[in-house]
Amino acid sequence: MASKFLQILLQFPTYRKHLIQQGEVAKYVEGKGYLPASLEQEIAPLLTFLPPESVNFCIDAGANKGRYSEQLLHFFPHADILAVEPSPVNCEALHQKFKDQPKVSILEAALCSENGPVTFYSDQPGSSKASLTQRDLRSFNIKCDHLSTVLGRNFDDYWETELNQKPIDLFKMDVEGHELEVLKSSLKALQSTRVVQFEFGGCNIDTRTFLRDFWNFFTEQDFSLFRITPFGLHSLQKYHEKEEHFQSSNFIAINTRIQKEFRV
Repeated sequence: MASKFLQILLQFPTYRKHLIQQGEVAKYVEGKGYLPASLEQEIAPLLTFLPPESVNFCIDAGANKGRYSEQLLHFFPHADILAVEPSPVNCEALHQKFKDQPKVSILEAALCSENGPVTFYSDQPGSSKASLTQRDLRSFNIKCDHLSTVLGRNFDDYWETELNQKPIDLFKMDVEGHELEVLKSSLKALQSTRVVQFEFGGCNIDTRTFLRDFWNFFTEQDFSLFRITPFGLHSLQKYHEKEEHFQSSNFIAINTRIQKEFRV
């Protein structure tokens, strides 16, 4: 009966517009398509699981020009930070920004499944839209036709050989749709990682990855998954198709086993 009544209401433009608007508001409240207005608001929910005095090491994968790493220094002043960035233009900016900051080290590479040269696509050098996948952004009148070759690094290999299996408090990744590939090539490191933060959105259309893929991955690795909303964290205790939403949203995943040890 309710469904039939709804169909009748949808025949009237005024009601139809109202219902559509209400639907968009509901999605936004759930964090679907919500991006915090500032990096401070993006990082603040992490404090629920990462008291600043307990944080010693953070990874910023997809560091771009270092704004997120800069905020990590502010929130976690005792932490060492590894900023990972493949773009030569951005790496130059990172070296300049952190030249007097010994707590920040820079890895000039793209995290991926293999070690060696990989093709990097962007609309222009230093772009925040750059990806290991050639994105189709024609609907935005953007052409990702600038190709370059950068170094690809398997993070588990790097973590074992260069970082000596150092425990990771926060592993943030914003790698334009390749987050799942990075996660799958970081299985060993993730066992010693407390919190993962990642973005999900339009890039995942290009790489053909779904929220279901992340849900399955984190569930198998004993992580709990949350979406950041305007009103705090929304726990995704089970997967449903309605959770798929390709406007950019931020998620965090909590290593359940390690957090029990920290009693958070």
